[in-house]
Amino acid sequence: MRTILKILSLIIAIQFSFDALAQESTPLGKFVGDSIKLGEPVEYVLTYKHDPALEVLFPDSTYDFTPFEFLDKKYFPTKTIEGQSIDSVVYTLTSFELDEIQRISIPVYIQESEKEHVINTLEDSIVLVATLDALPDSVPLLTNTNMLLVNRQFNYPYLLIGLGTLLGLAIIAFLIFGKQIRRAYKLKKLKKQYDSFYADFGNLTTNLQETTNIEKALSLWKHYSGHLINVPLASYTTKEIKVALKDGQLYNSLQQIDKAIYAGETDEKIKDNFQFLEKSATGYYQQKVEDIRNG
Repeated sequence: MRTILKILSLIIAIQFSFDALAQESTPLGKFVGDSIKLGEPVEYVLTYKHDPALEVLFPDSTYDFTPFEFLDKKYFPTKTIEGQSIDSVVYTLTSFELDEIQRISIPVYIQESEKEHVINTLEDSIVLVATLDALPDSVPLLTNTNMLLVNRQFNYPYLLIGLGTLLGLAIIAFLIFGKQIRRAYKLKKLKKQYDSFYADFGNLTTNLQETTNIEKALSLWKHYSGHLINVPLASYTTKEIKVALKDGQLYNSLQQIDKAIYAGETDEKIKDNFQFLEKSATGYYQQKVEDIRNG
């Protein structure tokens, strides 16, 4: 509960700081707290104040957060106050790097007139706290003149032979099972990305009466699907997607969604169009899974 209140307080503080940057459009990102232990989760708050007409997309789990690793994220609903919209997201990250000071800058993607450009936050840093107490420079010695029985000398040749045998077995096991291990890791990562897309896409498409939600859901689908099929769909127009993918039904759905965005023509079938996009993304995911299993 204390962590949640701290996150909300930081979001409010960041939003108020926009008053001093009213003429700029730089997103703000800050860690919740100033230190982290190795492997410990830490929250990072990203907030962006912008024109309501702009389509804004934050990085998802497919983004490379080096030197940190992605654990989770939580979106906050868009707020529009006095003609300015504010989008916020809280990322849960962790790190296994040993650098004392670790920094990160996260981009925000702006979709405008079917062109995408990127704005990066200012770099923020956090301090790695050592989990072991520092050893003193000197240790006082105790004098003891009592006789002490000493064990026989350790047989280091046997130790080296044993270690060499274990290393050889490890190399053989890696050669035999290494491909399966890498494949399992890729499938697990792919499943995590799909689950994240499915949840975010479902949240956005629950209320398609808001044009902002339609734009964000379409942009999310383009980024995720393009990542799966190695085609930059995020920078493609609907006609370019038709040429690239040669899918007539997909083209029809995208046309109807474009009408809803640019002409405000929405009807009850808009939900069906987004369900088809979700179905197509699931198909791309399943094909990617098959490619990895058969690769």
